[in-house]
Amino acid sequence: MPLHTDRLTLRGPDPAAAETINSAIRDSFAELTPWLPWADHLPSVDETREHLTRARDAFRAGEDLGLFVWNTTSDEFIGAVGLHARLADSSRREIGYWIRTSAAGRGYATEAVQAVAQAALKHMSLSGVEIHVNARNLPSRKVAESGGFVRAGEVAGRPDPDGRPSRVLVFALEAPRRR
Repeated sequence: MPLHTDRLTLRGPDPAAAETINSAIRDSFAELTPWLPWADHLPSVDETREHLTRARDAFRAGEDLGLFVWNTTSDEFIGAVGLHARLADSSRREIGYWIRTSAAGRGYATEAVQAVAQAALKHMSLSGVEIHVNARNLPSRKVAESGGFVRAGEVAGRPDPDGRPSRVLVFALEAPRRR
């Protein structure tokens, strides 16, 4: 079941879209690699298809909710947003996202993050959702702040590509109190 916003359609993983998604990764690789651990090499189309197959299977099993972001009007691939169960507190999820370079700066990431956060907090028994952002990734910090998330803390992150230690800022959006 896709999620819809005014401009976007968020759909589950589809291996048939591997060429389109791989092209966006290749076009955006220089901007992705400093921030995303999976962007450690340029994947082949076959690697992207294999990833999408595993992501689809995890999505169907309810283990991981990766969504792919498409422009509703043009059906252009915009990026990806996911709701991941990788936090110590099982009542919370982490939202991750990336937007292809050619679509950056138009508010798509914020729109997609807000849609996922609202749906997760409404339909899942979560206490909240979080976004973990490298402190040096200013555009991603802006997404969290513009999306209504509040800075909740800081943790040590994996070393930056240049070897420097990184700081990861934690932004949170809490579920409304249930009666």
